[in-house]
Formats: sequence, structure tokens, C-alpha cells
Amino acid sequence: MKKYNIAIVLFLVIAILPPFVDASTRPTNQDALNQTDESGKIAITGKRCKRHASSCNGITVKNLETGDIIFKENKVSYKLDYNQNPYSPIGGRYYNFTMAPNGERFGFWFERWNSSEDYFYIYQTNPVKLIQKIKGGDWDDRAEFSASGKRLVLENHNHLAVFDVDSGKRLPLENAKFDNSREVLSIAITPDDTKLISTVEYGIVAWDLATGKHLYNHNTRKRSGFVVSGTNYGSGQLRFSKDNNTALSVSGSIFVLDVNTGQLIKRFKTKKLSPNDTHYAKVDFIDQGNLPLVTVFSPLEFLKSDKYEVFIADWQQEKLLMKIGETGDNYHQLRKHALELTSSDYTAQLLEETEKAKQLSGMVKLTKLAALYQQNDVALSRYFPERRQWIEQLKTDWYTLAKQHINQAKNNGDVQLLQTLINSDLLGNKENRLIAYQSLHSVLKNNDDYEKLIALAESDYIPAQIKRDSLLDAIARYPDSTKLTDYLALADKFNDDASVTNAVFNKVYQRVKEADNIASYQWYIKHVPQSEHTQEALLTLYKRAFELADDRGTIASYNDFIIAYPFAPQVNQATNNARELEEDEYSSYFSSDEELSRRLLVRSKQISRIANQYRYDNTGYLLVIDRMNTLLQDMYPGQDATLRHLESEEFKDFHRDFSRAMRSLSTKLDNINDNVKDLKRHVAKQSDMIEQHFEKAAQDRETADELTRQHRMWERYLQGNT
Repeated sequence: MKKYNIAIVLFLVIAILPPFVDASTRPTNQDALNQTDESGKIAITGKRCKRHASSCNGITVKNLETGDIIFKENKVSYKLDYNQNPYSPIGGRYYNFTMAPNGERFGFWFERWNSSEDYFYIYQTNPVKLIQKIKGGDWDDRAEFSASGKRLVLENHNHLAVFDVDSGKRLPLENAKFDNSREVLSIAITPDDTKLISTVEYGIVAWDLATGKHLYNHNTRKRSGFVVSGTNYGSGQLRFSKDNNTALSVSGSIFVLDVNTGQLIKRFKTKKLSPNDTHYAKVDFIDQGNLPLVTVFSPLEFLKSDKYEVFIADWQQEKLLMKIGETGDNYHQLRKHALELTSSDYTAQLLEETEKAKQLSGMVKLTKLAALYQQNDVALSRYFPERRQWIEQLKTDWYTLAKQHINQAKNNGDVQLLQTLINSDLLGNKENRLIAYQSLHSVLKNNDDYEKLIALAESDYIPAQIKRDSLLDAIARYPDSTKLTDYLALADKFNDDASVTNAVFNKVYQRVKEADNIASYQWYIKHVPQSEHTQEALLTLYKRAFELADDRGTIASYNDFIIAYPFAPQVNQATNNARELEEDEYSSYFSSDEELSRRLLVRSKQISRIANQYRYDNTGYLLVIDRMNTLLQDMYPGQDATLRHLESEEFKDFHRDFSRAMRSLSTKLDNINDNVKDLKRHVAKQSDMIEQHFEKAAQDRETADELTRQHRMWERYLQGNT
């Protein structure tokens, strides 16, 4: 209903008649104490006793539109339980209410306790007048007027009786009483008042009301061994086509029956109907030129809530065509609307509105054409040749006009109009939406509007290629002042597109290369380890770090390089340079060899103690210690300090750790140089090693100071400060 913007008012009987149940939303014939006519205007209703199947406040007949009480009667009182709820009637009971479809007559059964007053009363509505009192006893199971109101069928414990309302005469019916094996499920008189149809358990029966004879009596029960099975043709209200030849019933499925033969024409199964929807589900014909269209009243939760939906369906195709209402909508109003939607007058109205719309111009015309198409169901229009032609032409006109607006907006550079078209339902098809996105992208690109290009890429339902192109163009147009962190945030937001992330990383790397220092490259490999430039950045980092160590030219500066960058290709050069310096440092005419060996050994152990703090990866420390141990053996092989060290458990442990580290180093270097899967993991560890070494264990303070200076400058740069 929301789709069609139809103002359907729910007439709440609760609001009009506080003591009563809402009868206006219930299908007729299904609630023994609440009934309306076909229009939903006239209601006969009562209040059900808590523990007794009768009305505890008598009868009220009311005009729901005006609020006028047409008839009211109450000859009983009732007990209250401890919650002050109606418990049981005193003095008699009212039950089995019915209202003629045309609203001209109503009826009810009343029984007074301990008396002979036991009648089914029939009244005329306007003016209110008692027409008949039908004696018979316990007419409390079921009652239904014919469409004309001239015939009334009553049920009492599977016993059927038909009365002529005007005369009160009971019409003869052959074998109209069924045993418990064939429970009566539904009863109805055909609109022409000539036949009585009743679905019974595993069968269907029909009588000719002129003769009272059976027209047919079909039993669908089948026996296979000890198992009895069969088909029930529905327990919901029977509805008839305009020509009286076809009937509908519902119970889990919709049954289409041949009235003249009793044969099943079609069984329409839909998930919208539960197998137990016997009391509130309903189906009605839409007789507009013998179309196979019906309205379906479908409860969503049987007897658990008041939720329901209403559809127009095709029973031949077994297809729900369109939803016309839901919980809270008035069924009778929906029914009326369904008839309007399928009428020739509605088709004429559509054609007239379309011609008026063609006389409009600009966005007003486009909006009107779109609304006309969207407010009319295409599936339903297929059943009407003139309307089918109309809607196809309307679609063509709409799509063509939408494309014209797109092109005009593009030529004028009208960003706002293009955005309005995209964000609306005015474009119609995927082709137009694609053209609109392409046009908007083109205009924004020409305007160098990177912010709106980004906003365009974030639009819902944007085609993937347009999204990618918009992002790439936006990245290319980012101002030089853009922070690198903003670039990375963009890459993170659109990390599902490799072309976008690569474009971002390229931009970032260019800025890193412009800085061209250790801090910038270290930041890059830490924050963008997945980039195609990562390996290049890592190798450049090694190069700049070695240049810094070589400029200092001290043992400590080379040691810092080796410890921080053990995987660098320059490690061998740093090791050789440091050894040359150490050979000079530990050679003296003023000290004995034993003293020099002890001094060298002490320095080695000092570095070993630091290395033990970084057991997770101390490869660089091990390289430095190995160089010093080698120097100790080469220069002072016969000294006591050297010999004791070589024989110690400490040296054996070192030698074992060093051998293991060298094997691991060889493998890592092969992987890193080949730029395979270990590179990303390695650069993260490499970054941690650098930071920890220079924060806590730098050998050369001037090198550490220079790196601190670079990092501070880089942080200011990242924050947007020069």
C-alpha cells in the first residue's frame, strides 16, 4: 500500500464501539460474533464471554461510517471472574451472528434458559424490522445469507437447512445431515440463489434449491490398507464468480472449484498461507472480463497476532502479483481498491493523466512520468491489452526523457542536478543510472573537485568502475598539503580495490622519496608493508643508514648499523670497517697482550648482556660479538683470557646460537631479496628492531642523536608542519 500512496482508512470498531472487537478488518462469515457486510459499513457484533462461546452483552448493529446504532438488544446478564472479565451468561445466550452481503438484513440465534424461546431471528436493516423467527433449536454452528439476502442457510451439528427469508419457508434438502465422519467445513448459496454448496471433510456437496436434490456428492477420501487419506477443499468462506460457475475456498491452499460439477479446477499453493489458516484467510474473485485474478487475505501468524497481508493474485499461474495492503488496513477498502485497479475506468484515467503529463516540461514532467510508471504495477498491467501498451510506451518516454536530462546537466556542468537524478528514482533503468554516474564523474573530474569525487565513490549502488575511476582521479588531484595519514586513511577505507591502494601508496612513496632520510623510509615500511615499493624503501633505508654510520666512521656507529640492520647487504662492509678500527684500537705499545685481550673480551661480554635483552631476534648483536671473538682469537690466541673464554660454556652457548642465527639469516635474506611472502613480516620486525636499538641500546650517541633529529622533523612533516 505504501507503494501506491493510497489513503486507506481503517475503521476501528474498537474506537467506535469500545466493548466490541474490530469487525471491519475481519473477512465476513468467519467470526460467529463479529460480522460486516461486503462494504464494511454495517457491523453486527458482540462481546465474547471469557469462557463461553456466546455474546455477553447482546447484539449491536452499527453504521461504522456514521457511528449510528441501528439495533441493540440484550436480554442476558453475565458473571464476572476475579479479574472482572465476562465469565458466563445468565438468562440465555446470543450466538451465530450474520450480516447479508448487501447490508440489508442481519440475523442471530438467541436461546433463553429454561424456556421455549429458541429462535434464529432475521431483521431488516433499514428500517429495522423483524422479518422472521426460525424455530428449530440450537442454530448455533453456522449461518450465512445469500448475496441477495433472500436465502439463509443454517447449520446445527452438521445438519443443514435453507430458508426463504421473505416467507420463512424451509426449502427441501435431500440428505442434508452428515455424520461426524464428514464434518461440514463451509457453506454458501450461489449469488443467483439456485444452488447450495458445502465443502465437507474429504468432499464437496451441492443441492439444487428448486428441487432440493443433490447435484453431486463427491467424496475424495481414499483408502490404502489401514491408511485413510484425501483432500479437503477448504474450510474458509466460499466465494463465487460473477457467472456463478466457479467457486473459491481457502485452507492452507486456495481451491478453485467448478460449481456445476464439483470438480477441482486448480489448487493454488502459496507460502503466504499456513495449513491452519481456516478462520481468517480469505480469497475473492476479481471479475473483470473473466480474468483469473483474486484478492488474497493472508494471516501471517495463525491466531497468534492480528498481522496480515492482502494481495492480488493469479490463480491460474499460481502467482502473487502485487501486495495491496497489510496489517492495519481495512480489508473492505482494499477489496474496493483492487476492483478499481482492475477496472476499465482506471485504465482510462491513466491514459488521461499521461496525456496531461506530456504537456508539462522540465523536471516536473520527468517526475510525473516516473510517478505514473512506478505507481502502477507492471505485472498487473499485462492482463489488460490497452494498459500493457500504455505502460510500455510510458516506460520508453520516461527513460528517453531521463537520458535527455542527464545529457543536459552534463553539458551545463550541473553537478547538483546530476546528483539529484542519481539520488532519486527518476532514472528508471540501469543504463540511465550508469550514464548519470559517468556524467557526474566527468564533470567533477573536469572541475578538479577531489572532495566530491571521493563523495561520489562513497555513493550507494555506484558501479564498480565509476567508483574506481573517481577514486583514482581524486587521488591524482589531492593537494600537495594533504597529510600522508589522510592518504593512508583513504587506502584503508577502500582497501578492497588494489588499484586504489596502489595509487595511494605511489603518492605516499613519492613524498617519502622527497624527504629521502632514514626516518621517512622507516615510517614507510612500518605503515605500508604491503606496498610494491616496500622492498625498494627497505633497501634505500639500508643505504642511508650505512651512509650515516660510514660518515661517523666509528666502531660504535658500525656496530649500531649491524645491530639495527642485520639483513642489510652492507653488513659485511660495516663488519670489515669495524674490524679494521678494532685492530687499531686493541693494538698498543703501552699495554700487554693479556690486558688487551681482557679489554676486548670485556667489551664483547658487555654487548652480550645487551643482546640477551633481545632474545626474540638478536642476530645483529651476534654478528658483532662473533667479529670481536674472531678478533680475540686472531690477535691473542695464546692469552689466558682468550683460552678461558674459548673453553667456557658461555662461548659454547654463543657458538650454538650464532650457528642457528646464521642459518636463519641465510633463509630470510633469500626470501627478502626475492620479494616473497616473508617480506611484509620481515619489515615489521625490522622496524621494531630499529626503534628498540636506538631507544635503549645505541652504541654511538651522535648517530642516535641524528636519528632522533630526523624522526622529529618527519613527525612535524606528517602533522602538516614544515
